[in-house]
Amino acid sequence: MAGSPHPPICFLVTPEPGTRHVVHSVLTDMKVESECFDALPAMLKRHAANQPDLLFFDVTTDSDAVRRDMELLVAAKVNCPIRIMSGLNGLLTEEIRRSWVRNGLNVRPALTKPLRQRAIREAASELEQPADRPRIRASEVIDQGWFDLWYQPRIDLRSNMLAGVEALFRARHPVHGMIPASQLLEGAEEPELLNLTTRVLGRAMNDWKSFQKIGVPIEISINVPVCALKRLSLFSIIWEYGPTSSDWPGITLELGEDEIIPNMPFAFNAIKDLRRQKIKLAIDSFGLSYEELSRHQELPFSEMKIDRSFIFNCDLNPHNAGLCEMIIDFAHQYGAKAVAEGVETAGELKALRTMGCDYAQGYLLARPMSKSDFIGLLQQRVQKAKTA
Repeated sequence: MAGSPHPPICFLVTPEPGTRHVVHSVLTDMKVESECFDALPAMLKRHAANQPDLLFFDVTTDSDAVRRDMELLVAAKVNCPIRIMSGLNGLLTEEIRRSWVRNGLNVRPALTKPLRQRAIREAASELEQPADRPRIRASEVIDQGWFDLWYQPRIDLRSNMLAGVEALFRARHPVHGMIPASQLLEGAEEPELLNLTTRVLGRAMNDWKSFQKIGVPIEISINVPVCALKRLSLFSIIWEYGPTSSDWPGITLELGEDEIIPNMPFAFNAIKDLRRQKIKLAIDSFGLSYEELSRHQELPFSEMKIDRSFIFNCDLNPHNAGLCEMIIDFAHQYGAKAVAEGVETAGELKALRTMGCDYAQGYLLARPMSKSDFIGLLQQRVQKAKTA
């Protein structure tokens, strides 16, 4: 945060190892320091020496405990933003939040358990924005031409060959520099999301033509909101921007797990037309809805991307290893490819390869890079193949 004497830091108070793991792994990906505590007293001791910029706090069903926790936080003068995490009824959680606010605590909207990666990122994204930075909307980024696409390669774990690339939205303000996509998309209205999706799809397909000229007709995947499937004429976009080359492999649209689950009937209907246009669907950050999806006899997804929180330490953590294996087997049962996202260690990569995971992407393999850098990477690979 602006004016802070130390890098941004989050405290997390929860007795649940799984919750600690999910939040910590997301914050680590965001390069935000975090400290975890089993109970409030331990956190308050640390708070006396080092005050956090954000506090994630797990509330219980015990109303007396909730009241005692509130009193302790008030007495300790904890004035940083607090994000309550709760699996309770939404009305009850909101009642707790308002009670804490009335007593002087800075409590932001609650996070519902089981936690979603996107919700955690949005909660922590305020740490990345200086207090004096104005609110910049996605529509302004589009109108001013500040947006760009960066590319992160994925690797086939059987052949170790390049197997695709994910296009990632980036925005660079002429004064404030790089703006996290989470900040631009948070609170964006549907017309903004649709306009942005159209621009991103068009840019990605034009970029593909540059990759194809090098001799690498690589498949691109893009994360899109569900409203894009419902409201946009994807056929018209493909018709206008899509490559006419016979070696165009099509494009994969990644849909967040939390968005697609309530819209499964629509996804089943949409995929019939999309396949004819060489458009495939993938489910992103998958894992929490495993049981719900398993009730379907078939699924419309060509890929299932394993949530980073399950990938983290999957070579050392038996619980995560079991979850990864379960998701990989699940994807294969439905004829889909399993994709590991956020692979950061050689141990994780080795474990995933042993489990039979199909593809992987992450900082260990390649960081997101600009179009020009990605073209340079492709040229190196082509040259290497010629001299091999």
